[in-house]
Amino acid sequence: MAQASNRMLPIATIFLLCAWNLVSGQIRYSIPEELEHGAFVGNIGKDLNLAVEELSRRKFRMVSASSIQYVDVNRRSGVLFVNERIDREHLCGQSATCLLSLEAVVENPVEQYQVEIEIVDINDNSPIFPNSEIHLEIAESAVPGARFLLEHAHDLDGGNNSIRTYQLTPNEHFTLDVQSRGRRILPELVLENFLDREKQAKHRLLLTAFDGGSAERTGTAHITITIFDINDNAPVFRQSLYTVSLMENVPKGSLVIKLNATDLDEGPNGDVVYSFSSHNEESASKMFTINSTSGEIQVKGILDFEETSYYEIDVEAKDRSVPPLSAHCNVRVEIKDVNDNPPDLLLNSISQSISEDTPSGTLVALIGVTDRDSNKNGHTDCFISPNIPFDLKSAFINSYRLITNKVLDRESIPQYKITVKCTDRGSPSLSTNKTIVVQISDINDNAPRFTQPSYKIYVTENNAPGSSIGSVTAFDPDIGQNSQVTYRIVEKPLQQLPMSSYIYINPKNGTIFSKHPFDYEQFKSFQIHVQAQDAGLPSLSSTVAVNVIVLDQNDNRPVIISPGSKTHVNSSVLRSADPGYLVTKIIASDADSGQNGRLSYQIVQSNDPGLFTISRNSGEVRSVRRFKDTDAETQRLIVQVKDNGYPPLSTTATIILKIAAESTNTQPDVSEPRKDFQGSERLTFYIIITLGATSFVLLMVIIVLVVAVCPMGGSSAHGRGCSLSNCCCSRELEYQSSSVNLQYVPDSNLIPNFLEVHGNGSLSENYRCKIRSAPETAELAFTRFSPQMPRTIERNVMNISPQCGKLKGNWSEKPNEIHYSIPEELEDGAFVGNIANDIGLNARELSIRRFRIMSAAKKRYFEVNLKNGILFVNDKIDREQLCGQTLTCLQNIEIVTETPLRLYRAEVEIQDINDNSPSFPQDALRLEILESTPPGTRFPLQSAHDPDIGTNSVHTYNLSPNDHFTLNVQNSSDGTKSVFLVLDKFLDREKQAVHTLLLSALDGGIPTRSGNAQIIIAVLDANDNVPVFDQSVYWVKVIENVIANTLVINLNATDLDEGTNAEIIYSFSSYTPDRLHELFSIEPHTGKITVNGVLDYEEANVYEINVQARDQGPNSVPAYCKVVVEIVDMNDVIPEMTLMSLSSSITENATIGTMIALISVADPESGENGKISCYVPNNLPFRLKPSFKNSYMLVIRTLLDRETVPQYTINVTCSDAGSPRLFTNKIIVLAISDINDNAPHFTKSTYTAYILENNTPGAIICSVTAFDSDLGQNSDISYSIMASQIQGMPIESFVSINSENGEIFSQRSFDYEQFKNFQVHVQARDAGTPSLSSNVIVNVVILDQNDNSPVVVSSLSKNGTYVMMPRSANPGYLVTKVTAVDADSGQNARLIYQLIQSTDRTLFTVAHNSGEIRTMRLFEDRDSTTQVLIILVKDNGHPSLSTTVTATLSLMDKTAAIMSDVSNQPQDIEQSTDFAIYIIISLGTVSFILFLIIIALVTTMCHNSNDHSDDCSLMHCCFGREIRKNTSKQSHADPRIAPNVQPTTNVMEVRGTGSLSETYCLIRPTTERENGNCILLTPFGSATRRSNIKNTDVHFSEYNQQTKQKPNIICEVGQMNADWRSSEPHIVGKISSQCLEENQDEIKREFNRRHTAAADVDYIKASPDLEDGLPTWAPRFGSQHVENLEPDEYQSNIYMGGTPVMLSSKQDQVVKQDGQHSASSTKKKKKRTKRSEKRESKSTKEEPENE
Repeated sequence: MAQASNRMLPIATIFLLCAWNLVSGQIRYSIPEELEHGAFVGNIGKDLNLAVEELSRRKFRMVSASSIQYVDVNRRSGVLFVNERIDREHLCGQSATCLLSLEAVVENPVEQYQVEIEIVDINDNSPIFPNSEIHLEIAESAVPGARFLLEHAHDLDGGNNSIRTYQLTPNEHFTLDVQSRGRRILPELVLENFLDREKQAKHRLLLTAFDGGSAERTGTAHITITIFDINDNAPVFRQSLYTVSLMENVPKGSLVIKLNATDLDEGPNGDVVYSFSSHNEESASKMFTINSTSGEIQVKGILDFEETSYYEIDVEAKDRSVPPLSAHCNVRVEIKDVNDNPPDLLLNSISQSISEDTPSGTLVALIGVTDRDSNKNGHTDCFISPNIPFDLKSAFINSYRLITNKVLDRESIPQYKITVKCTDRGSPSLSTNKTIVVQISDINDNAPRFTQPSYKIYVTENNAPGSSIGSVTAFDPDIGQNSQVTYRIVEKPLQQLPMSSYIYINPKNGTIFSKHPFDYEQFKSFQIHVQAQDAGLPSLSSTVAVNVIVLDQNDNRPVIISPGSKTHVNSSVLRSADPGYLVTKIIASDADSGQNGRLSYQIVQSNDPGLFTISRNSGEVRSVRRFKDTDAETQRLIVQVKDNGYPPLSTTATIILKIAAESTNTQPDVSEPRKDFQGSERLTFYIIITLGATSFVLLMVIIVLVVAVCPMGGSSAHGRGCSLSNCCCSRELEYQSSSVNLQYVPDSNLIPNFLEVHGNGSLSENYRCKIRSAPETAELAFTRFSPQMPRTIERNVMNISPQCGKLKGNWSEKPNEIHYSIPEELEDGAFVGNIANDIGLNARELSIRRFRIMSAAKKRYFEVNLKNGILFVNDKIDREQLCGQTLTCLQNIEIVTETPLRLYRAEVEIQDINDNSPSFPQDALRLEILESTPPGTRFPLQSAHDPDIGTNSVHTYNLSPNDHFTLNVQNSSDGTKSVFLVLDKFLDREKQAVHTLLLSALDGGIPTRSGNAQIIIAVLDANDNVPVFDQSVYWVKVIENVIANTLVINLNATDLDEGTNAEIIYSFSSYTPDRLHELFSIEPHTGKITVNGVLDYEEANVYEINVQARDQGPNSVPAYCKVVVEIVDMNDVIPEMTLMSLSSSITENATIGTMIALISVADPESGENGKISCYVPNNLPFRLKPSFKNSYMLVIRTLLDRETVPQYTINVTCSDAGSPRLFTNKIIVLAISDINDNAPHFTKSTYTAYILENNTPGAIICSVTAFDSDLGQNSDISYSIMASQIQGMPIESFVSINSENGEIFSQRSFDYEQFKNFQVHVQARDAGTPSLSSNVIVNVVILDQNDNSPVVVSSLSKNGTYVMMPRSANPGYLVTKVTAVDADSGQNARLIYQLIQSTDRTLFTVAHNSGEIRTMRLFEDRDSTTQVLIILVKDNGHPSLSTTVTATLSLMDKTAAIMSDVSNQPQDIEQSTDFAIYIIISLGTVSFILFLIIIALVTTMCHNSNDHSDDCSLMHCCFGREIRKNTSKQSHADPRIAPNVQPTTNVMEVRGTGSLSETYCLIRPTTERENGNCILLTPFGSATRRSNIKNTDVHFSEYNQQTKQKPNIICEVGQMNADWRSSEPHIVGKISSQCLEENQDEIKREFNRRHTAAADVDYIKASPDLEDGLPTWAPRFGSQHVENLEPDEYQSNIYMGGTPVMLSSKQDQVVKQDGQHSASSTKKKKKRTKRSEKRESKSTKEEPENE
């Protein structure tokens, strides 16, 4: 019956519940959910009283706000049927009533009906649990009655079809309690009996949910209950004591032992965590670490046997329960010794400095050594570095003495750093070293020596009295007072006056001052001697010569000597003189010389600056141009003569020139220059022949000399010549006469008699040569030529005197050892022993022999009474501080006596006394024990520490009496004791929460000492209480849309436990839906529930929140409560509007009342909040017409016009009646469609176009534009030209138009002269139906162009017309006038006249505007009689047009031809004369250069001849280079090896730098003797390099026989210097050919003067320069013009060995003062620069082969 009634329900619902309300126009149907597609709902056509045929005609349709069309209408029958399956739960959720709102719409006319369909629920859903598996975790300690809230099931059906009840499968421990809370039915699980985890660890139950439908449906979920274990078992170790052995210094991370403790519990209660207990010493925690998980103990620090031989580690194992249970064990780690300690040195220096004359055997320091290692690892051996004048002697075991064994020299080595190295006997052995710095004090054994063997000072004449002219510097190798140098001048007469009347010297710094001005004419140089004396005792001194050279100054003005000695000169010149005519010549002289005497001439003032010029060098005054009639007859010139000095001096001369008038007879003037020219032509020819012949002869001489030189150069390398052994002899004479300034290397620390040689290139080592004098009776010894280590010196082996030998024997005796024993803590002065008697000395000898104690300790614990020899305690001794826990404590002391020097050793044993009490690391020990800890549990305690040893250390422990704890003391194998506290009875925290005990430690000394520590035991609580809420259900009301964090309720639960067991954590239950987590949050510690999201009444009006409270204790059991939150409705929902637009566009001619759209509005709220009203703006031609409740029609209110408003944006606004009111709006965009109701219209009423005449046919003239307000085809416009005529011709023959864009084109070229404008009528028509059109007028204006050239209309219109005019015409004379016309007008017809070409531009001018031709100046005789003028006539158009006309002017004068012939002849003569002069200058220059080449070749031949003619041997070399003892001490040399040198086996080239301006070679003989080889320091030149080495051995043997006391040379490595070669920019420029040509005599005199000075001054060098293989004379000067330099500007020259140049610091001034360079010499200099670079690179490559 139930099933039958269900089938009949839809039919009954349709027919019985159907109702129609004709007044309201509403209809309502009711159908069940889940009907199939096509199911009958009702005959809506009949219900609305509509005929069937009307449904299609009036477009009947159903409109729904939903996106799914659930129902539809059959227009043929009017039946409303189901279109889509309807699921009530999906459509309406849990709402009690489910309505589907629709609207039925018909048109013509428009009508709207509201239809509601009620969806009735059926039982089609079963209850469903959120999770099919429910997991619970309950501690086995949970008490019966505990309740556990379960997840409730959900049923989508409503009413009776929802959930009704729950059932649970039967079991022994749990029951189900079902509670109804509002619309929800919730199940709770209740514990009936105690749980036992050991019997059953898990329980599985089945929970079933039943609904209330007629056909009952169910849902199930499985409950899995896991029983939590409680922590009732502590971890257990396998043994209580573990013993491990380790070697010291094992690497970090090494495994010591792996511990293992077991726990019978499970989970965290069974997880064991290992750690070091708090009772461990800090040293053990620093050295070891334990892995908390695995129990592995690893090395953390560095194990040192000497620090601690064993470690005891207390390890604690805890489980992870709270509170945890623990167990303890002891790990003993024994450390084994290895040799890891180097010896420790203690240096007791007797003297930080000793005198350099200290005798051998002097004691310097006592050295004590200790080693912390034992056995052989602690035995040490010490030694010092060799090759020093000191020795290390052993005194006792691990005790040494440092003494001197040679004579010391402070100047050689002022300080010794003695390294003492000690090594132990371990394996592997270790060593340590310390450095003793011994300063050598000075004695005055060195005299001052000057930095240079001689000095040169340059001072200009007329110097200021008292000014500094130079300085000398002397250095003394000694220090302190011995090195303080004072200077004085050695008296010597100078021109019968004492030297002190001229010169004064500063005694402190050696600065030399002049007492009065010097006169270069009185004397040019003089010599003074300066003495330097030190302040030592006795004082030593040395003397040096200072050469003072007086330099000339520019103090004489030039004097004019020609013409005459007067400053005013009168002369005359013909007016007809040609340009370049020699007017006069000024000759002047200057008494000064050099650059000061070089004169230059200059015109500083004249009447006409462009008329005369003067030769700068010769003084010749010449005319620049021809004289004019306008030039003044008297010309006044002021000529300045200036020398080249600095500052220059000058004088002036005034020349008065008279310009004589020309002769009236012109014919002789024409013939006279011809005769002079013929005579000078012959002379020029003879000069050219003579110079050419001279050049040829000189060239032949050069060829002969070159042929002669080449064989000589070749034979020098292979033939007879000076061999390698006598290389020094080639410059012996030059070396003896030169003043060489030997200097130290800047960073060298050499003593005075050392010469440092730096290697470079292939010679990769440095040498240091020492020059010393051997005694007369000694045989000359030659030192081997070989590299040695840097900073080494010759060590002299000293013979040991008999006394030293005796002393040495005393040191080697075995010392006596003395032993004493005393207790610690003795007072100062306590007796130790009579050490004087023990070592066999009388008390009287103690002071005489300086008896004293040397101890290695920092404190001096013992002293000796020198009166009685008793050893007593000097400072209180604490054995524990001194020796720690070492069983035997010894103090070693050393006793030293002198005359003779003896060393004794004694040791004092310090005995222990019971002076320390046991002490605990902490006065109070704190323990925490759980009240559930079982009896028998052991707790390790901290051990007491006693610094004493043996029986005086800790003996036993005692514990104060109590009821719960006892004491257990265990003895370790090393004698230490471990203490454990043992629990005897269960603890009860409720009876006694804290226990206080007293632990005492007693030692075994007499009397007994003790130490106490307090033990405080805190009993920890067990978690045996669960939290409890005040009530199980809380009701709260909250307004919707409250802000976040708004408080909902503050829950409170209490727990009777303490500590963490009473700390409650609140949270939502695990069954709380995610939506509730989004809306609410709970504070875990306070229980405050706050709003987290947005509460919406429309979404849900009630929320149920399940809250649980759980304490922080282990195995905590939660408590539950429920919070019901009711939501209070607010007006917060904006009305929802649905637009159903019928058309998106409408024509602009639509009628009033036409419907545009249907609008439906809905608001889910109720009451006033759900009442809605809608409206549109009043300014729109639309209005809203209500149809049903919350339904409107949008219709047209007034007529539309698309051109006015093409589109409407309609804003429909709806609002509810709530407070505050809420609004919503929708935008309807309605487009108005177009009709053709507008004709096209142009942008202008008329158009005007401008076009140039002569335009190109087809060019665009202009364009017209029309617009149509319509759209689409209605706005498409086409253009056309209306028919008309121009001058009888159709308009189409003149213009055309583009029908699409309105562009007008010309059909022909227009002529401005034909017509100037015309009109065109243009029509624009649209494409609408019917079409509309409009017209416009276009005015076309023709513009004129410049298309006509000017036309000459005057008498000059024909080219070639002659115009006659007198020669005597004045300036401004009107010659003729050019007249022209232009057919154009305006600016195109404006004409301009211009003279573009003429015979003489200075004669005529043309007026720009009138065309008048006028003269500019008077005609001259030389002006041509025929003048041709070309005049240009152009208009002002753009571009301008022009024409030209030629006017030929004829001057009426008969003498024009004659004057023309005369004016041409001097030009030819002048040209031929200039050419001859150029030839003479060229041949003269060539002859002079060839002459210089001959001089250079002759000089080279002579030099080579001298080199080969000298037959000097090695003996001559040694004698030629003999250096006196004093000289060797004062020399400071820095010779350096040339880079990239490939030295031969017995030759090394050394090139000097600084003031050492020569090159030297070091020669080693090929044969070696037993006592060494000779190294010879000799000058070395290019000729020496080419000599062979055949006779080397012979020269060495002769030299050994003849020489008794000559310098020996010792080589020693020094520093490297590669900066030896000069660069090309340092080469001084050569004398220009222009200077030589202009004043050859003066140049010769200057050349001779300079070479004469070069003979006395050794810094001037000259060398041949090669250009492309041809020798040229190229002098290389240093500071040659030193007389022009100021004293403070002078710097010594630098000669770079192996290079052809000498450098000067004043190179730029030398270049300027050597003369002016011509352009040709500048080019040559650039070429020479490039060639010199090539030669240098070539010479650099060839030098190794040559050497």
